Amino acid sequence: MAYKFNADAIAKDREKREGGSYLQLKEGDTDLYLCPPCREDDELPYLDLLIHWNVGQGPLMCLDAKRNTIMTNPKFIKAAKSAKRAIETKKGCPVCNEITSKSLWDTDRDRAAKIYARSAFPWNTIPIRHRTKASEPWTNLQPALKPWTMPKTLWEAITDLIMERPDMIDPDAAVFIRVNRKGTGTKTQYNVSFDSESLAKPVKLSKPYRALIRKSQEVGGEGDLYLKSSEMLAGYDELEAAISGIELEEEKGGDGDDERKPCFGIDWEDDEDCRACEDFDSCKKATDKAAKAAKADDEPEPDDDPGEAAEDDAGDTDGDDAGDDTDDTAGDDGAPPDDDDGGDDDGGDDAGDGGGDDDPEAELAELDKLRAKLKAKMNKGKKKA
Repeated sequence: MAYKFNADAIAKDREKREGGSYLQLKEGDTDLYLCPPCREDDELPYLDLLIHWNVGQGPLMCLDAKRNTIMTNPKFIKAAKSAKRAIETKKGCPVCNEITSKSLWDTDRDRAAKIYARSAFPWNTIPIRHRTKASEPWTNLQPALKPWTMPKTLWEAITDLIMERPDMIDPDAAVFIRVNRKGTGTKTQYNVSFDSESLAKPVKLSKPYRALIRKSQEVGGEGDLYLKSSEMLAGYDELEAAISGIELEEEKGGDGDDERKPCFGIDWEDDEDCRACEDFDSCKKATDKAAKAAKADDEPEPDDDPGEAAEDDAGDTDGDDAGDDTDDTAGDDGAPPDDDDGGDDDGGDDAGDGGGDDDPEAELAELDKLRAKLKAKMNKGKKKA
């Protein structure tokens, strides 16, 4: 009998483990094609989100609708509804509320910097090729649509390139960007530039790539950034439980299933009496979590950077710390009390290479100016094309 590996099954499993449909950049150089807006009537090719990267199983969306304006975007609301995800913003964001109510920028600055909501910009890309070192040959990558949730530092670097070549996404004369990644985890560093070859001689994209571009604009498809972003939505109670280190128990149905012994989650022992209980495993888990939460209340958070939880996350992590200690107080939105951004962030695996810097109120005006400038450049490029 002849044996043969199921290459398709292995490829699917590998894709799932390496970040699924999201972009996961490996160390070295990766050339990318940046896709146009995910909706034909959108002016910008990316979305603008505020994300809590290091809360619970993050990344999780900030529920402060005043700052995270995607929450009031009709397209996002419709996409979330189609995915059966509720947008709960009436009570604000429990994570931001915790930062403000406990004055964490004064009492526990490291924790505040770790959980503070940071800017993230989902953007559809098509990876073209990769090489580990400049001395090694390129490996062409299988054509695939890969949304990339990038931090603000990378967004700024890439939009700077776009302002130089707003026609770079022309399928008949495409110019790729090159992203160089060095290091992993909190030591990850990125450098973004044009691919010199396509810059000198723009590329006419083949049919598979053109098909992916069309696919990136399908409502409800894998390139629908509004729908993909809704995956990061959590309810108020869920987010509040995550920030407290408590996992919400699923409601049980059936006769008597909703009744548990008074000792559940409080007194667990690996003995004969506990093993006879049907809640043996879940009780141990709940007891352990309660113990960890109690310990966290008594001890300060470890001195780690805001994105340390995931090794393959993105973000420009070149060593900025949470900043110096000051006597200033944070604003109502939980923003840091001074110009310090709380350190660069590495994002979470679920949303691919991402992370993001802080988005305190003082930077909002600057972001608006950059968006307006980019919009003008892109419109100019469209007319030119």
